[in-house]
Amino acid sequence: MKKLFVSILLFVSFLGVKAQIITPKEHFGFNIGDDYHLANFSQTEAYFKKLAQQSDRILYQVIGKTEEGRDQPMLIVSSPENLAKLSHYKNISQRLARAELAEQEAKQLAKEGMLFL
Repeated sequence: MKKLFVSILLFVSFLGVKAQIITPKEHFGFNIGDDYHLANFSQTEAYFKKLAQQSDRILYQVIGKTEEGRDQPMLIVSSPENLAKLSHYKNISQRLARAELAEQEAKQLAKEGMLFL
């Protein structure tokens, strides 16, 4: 869980000064990793949703259900331009994964897909 929050913090730090993003300490009331403090699932989910509302660079999606029947969240962090073309990049990924296209077309799609990273 600590690694997840460190990753989120790194992404948030790259978002720039355009939007005021709430820090984990402001949301949870403690620093992630503090002794005897642990954020629960509901608190973490609320933080992810808040981040997505505060930034045009974060997209919150539900990718299924957890074993406990809760929504399993996923944050996609990228530029607003890339997020606007997300379905296009998903399509590229799916076509490359199926390997049902000519080699030249696969190379072109792979090159285009690398722009998303």
